[in-house]
Amino acid sequence: MDIGPGAGEDGGKIVMAGTPDVIAQHDASRTARYLREAMGAP
Repeated sequence: MDIGPGAGEDGGKIVMAGTPDVIAQHDASRTARYLREAMGAP
């Protein structure tokens, strides 16, 4: 689960839910690019 989209008052909403592979594919998640990098994906 990715909660955001930001911190504090800008956070607290579920942005994405699913496996890391699923979240990494969606640009709506700010976490996606970091997951792709950590997973070695382009």
